[in-house]
Amino acid sequence: MAQQHILPPALEIDRAQQVASVVHSAAMEGLHVTTATRAELDRFAADGLEIEELVRRTRARYSLE
Repeated sequence: MAQQHILPPALEIDRAQQVASVVHSAAMEGLHVTTATRAELDRFAADGLEIEELVRRTRARYSLE
């Protein structure tokens, strides 16, 4: 069974606010956040996917490795 991260409520809100800020900033720049990227961002906000893993997955998705 995979280890599940439990975040304190304050940290969950902070991560959710970070995701909202990223999506808003992208929109302000005329960019579109893909469904796949949004799913990863939502996972980051919801269960503590670490930022390093989020970046690694995003870079891999767009062949930036």
